[in-house]
Amino acid sequence: MGVGYATNDDAEIRNDLVDYFYCGEEDETVDFWGYNIYSWCGDSSFEESGYDKVVKDFTGFSVPVFFAEYGCNKVQPRPFTEVKALFGDKMTPVISGGILYMYFQEANDYGLVEIEDGKAKKLKDFGTLKGQMAKIDPKGTTFDNYTAKNVELRECPSVTKNWKSSSEKLPPTPNRELCKCMVKSLSCTAKEDIDEEELGGLFNSVCVEQLSHAFNTYYELNDRDSTACDFDGAAELQKAEEPEGNCATLIEQAGEHGSGSVGATPTGGDGDGDGEGGKSAASSLAIPGFNFDVLSLSAYLVCAVVVGAGVVFM
Repeated sequence: MGVGYATNDDAEIRNDLVDYFYCGEEDETVDFWGYNIYSWCGDSSFEESGYDKVVKDFTGFSVPVFFAEYGCNKVQPRPFTEVKALFGDKMTPVISGGILYMYFQEANDYGLVEIEDGKAKKLKDFGTLKGQMAKIDPKGTTFDNYTAKNVELRECPSVTKNWKSSSEKLPPTPNRELCKCMVKSLSCTAKEDIDEEELGGLFNSVCVEQLSHAFNTYYELNDRDSTACDFDGAAELQKAEEPEGNCATLIEQAGEHGSGSVGATPTGGDGDGDGEGGKSAASSLAIPGFNFDVLSLSAYLVCAVVVGAGVVFM
């Protein structure tokens, strides 16, 4: 399975982003790169839109690059004149086409069709795009004939005013057992029967274990007041267990605020404990300066869930 990354065209960090995702160990780099670019509006040009700079920046890049989103709608109806350039001879040697944004009409007015009585009704942009696509004849490369011309990794970016991420160490690999251990050590947790829609409303796109840690932190900061563990019925109190066996080892490896490194899952024992339910054992992993209003969690206990629209799986 190929794993890639799609990003917006942010001038302040775009070069650092590219370097970050293609530096270090080869097996930790992306397999493809997507760009969300809306710089070609109306009847623009290869140079005016900055497409020429994109081609220059990615010439010789080792993995396939494509436009993960394109289709500026500042000029309406959209003429889609960028299609000829995107699939033309100046770009196809470097850029592998693109995905137009978007199919269904929404409030942002980018749609090609709108739904009426359960059926898709074509809008004017649909016909215009169809006409532009019919004019192109891109020259591609078959899989059998493809060979990466440049496999040299990039130099990892340094931490700067605009780029805050250190490239020395990747975030930890998802560890389900660690998440389960952490939840057992809490006094206030999310209810097991919470549905996905309710979860999204409470904490956007995270796993239940992370939500439980947020609930418990709020509960601890409010002096373990029972009313601080409710959240409109989404949370409940439980008897916190002191970590033992595998759980104790995993949480110790994770370290305070997740600053440690969790290795291979220890063997032996089931991680169950018989704690007396005092202060949550996971409080050593508490979030400094936690603000429940913004739910700003560190990525120290990563659960087995895809978080963030930036990661693309193919």
